[in-house]
Amino acid sequence: MLARSPARPRPPGEGRGRRSGRGAGARDVGRGFCAEGVLGFRAMYRAQLERLLLVGVGGHLAALDRESGREVWRQRLEGAGAEELALTTDGFHVAAFGARNVLFCLDYATGELRWRRMTSHAPNALGRPTLAIDGDRVYAARAGLVDCFALDGRCLWTQALPGLDAAAVVLAWPHRTVTPAGR
Repeated sequence: MLARSPARPRPPGEGRGRRSGRGAGARDVGRGFCAEGVLGFRAMYRAQLERLLLVGVGGHLAALDRESGREVWRQRLEGAGAEELALTTDGFHVAAFGARNVLFCLDYATGELRWRRMTSHAPNALGRPTLAIDGDRVYAARAGLVDCFALDGRCLWTQALPGLDAAAVVLAWPHRTVTPAGR
């Protein structure tokens, strides 16, 4: 928070909870933020969040610095299987869905495993998995079945779509569409 110079007088009502006199019903709501400072912070923060390239190979997940190619972290995903991984990130969390229907959630910056859960998908499920993180939810879909997890690992719900299990699943909601890995 910026300090006010003692030589500079306070505007009416500042810091005292009084009406400011700027119109009927106007009152002091406290100090605000400088728009340029907020925008600069957001740009800096966004650049930090988008600095990693995630690579899933043979049951392992690695994060590379996008500028230098330097390996930042690596995590073996126990139980994921040696096949391909479906990956998604929101810049804070990484969700990885292995061939053996295990869903992993890791910390984006450090690669630390936050949790690991079995999904309700059949072991021989067809189609590539579809993963999405939206707000405080992780969605894992495959072969006509959708699981929804909270970011703390709790399964919030599971929905089977009988008769729709022979094709890949596409997830969509306003302003976002998620297709299966590799599509």
